[in-house]
Formats: sequence, C-alpha cells, structure tokens
Amino acid sequence: MVGIGSGFFVQIPNDSGHRVLHPAKVCSQVDDVFTAELEEAVIEFEEGQGFLVYFEKNRDFLQQPASVKSLDETDPKTVFSFVTQGEAVSAESRQCYRVSTVMADMKATLGHEDACPLLDVSATGFSAIAAAPYRIGDLVDAVLELEGTTYSGKVAVQSVRELTKGRIRYGTHCADDGKLGGTLKGGLNKISMFVQRQQLQRLSGAV
Repeated sequence: MVGIGSGFFVQIPNDSGHRVLHPAKVCSQVDDVFTAELEEAVIEFEEGQGFLVYFEKNRDFLQQPASVKSLDETDPKTVFSFVTQGEAVSAESRQCYRVSTVMADMKATLGHEDACPLLDVSATGFSAIAAAPYRIGDLVDAVLELEGTTYSGKVAVQSVRELTKGRIRYGTHCADDGKLGGTLKGGLNKISMFVQRQQLQRLSGAV
C-alpha cells in the first residue's frame, strides 16, 4: 500500500459496469490500519464494507482489496479507516476505469450544449450533466478539451438519470473509431491518464 501523505483511488464495486475511481489521501497509519480522507463526499461507506484501492508504486499501477474498519464520527462522509487484504496486483488496464473529475471542474460539450459539467472520464467514454433530452442509444456530437487541445467525435448515450432542476446525468461511450476524422477516442485516453496522474500528484503534495 501507499504511505502517509500519498494519494490513491477508491472504487466501490457495483453492477453498473462503470468502475469509477475516487481520489483519496492517506492521513495516518497505525500498524496495519490506514486512515484516509476522500476528496469528494460521494461514497456512503459502512463499517466492514469491502472496496478496492488503486495506487502507483515504482511506476506500476496496482489494485488491492480492502475493508472499512471505522468511520470518523465528526466527518463520516469523507474520513475513514481501513485495512488492506491480500496482495496488490497489477491494474494496468486503465481503459477499464472511469476517474472522477468532479473536483477538477472540467467541462464537456454535448450536442449544442457547452460547459456541461464533466463527472468522470475513461479511455472509452465519460459522464456529464446536460439539460437537453437524449435517449439511450442516441449518437451525440461531443467535444472535450485538455491543455488547449480540443478532441471531438461521436458518443453513444448509455445511461440516463434525471437529477434536480431539469438537469440530466448522461453516461456515454465513444462511438468514434477515428476513421471519420474524429479525435475523441485518442483524446479520451490522454485525458483519463492526465487526470489520474494529476490527482495522485496533487494529493501526494507533488504539485
């Protein structure tokens, strides 16, 4: 596992097929018990709950099972202690993971609607909040940006969830194979890796 002050990711297994990695930081360690703080209050942990941790060590991206030992009474939504279980194994197929971008304040253009809040991103798709109505299976134009470079192409709507105030959360999958001049497929991989590195470096105090 990582050491005190190091950044890592938390993933709660679910049946959605989307494995979203949420950034966290190790605050302290006593024997085999780690105390950590989530960057976002988006996970409802319970004592004894199992989850997976992802971290970089010696330039390898690893995953390891863990379980919640206790929750902080003053901040149970973000601060928790846990113990790891078993050995860490390689998790290098990063295209399988969606990384949360909530704290990064990144935006996407979906259809004719720009400045759509980007919620998570992977090498194969992303989730964003928009107001325009789409149905599962619809093909929609999408544009993302990273460090001044824009990436555009088509995405297929995979999931639709209505939120408050007319907002809708869309989960999408890249439908652009690059043959029609789209650049989104390559851009998604670059953005996903960029976000992962930035989050780990920032939480570890490297940036």
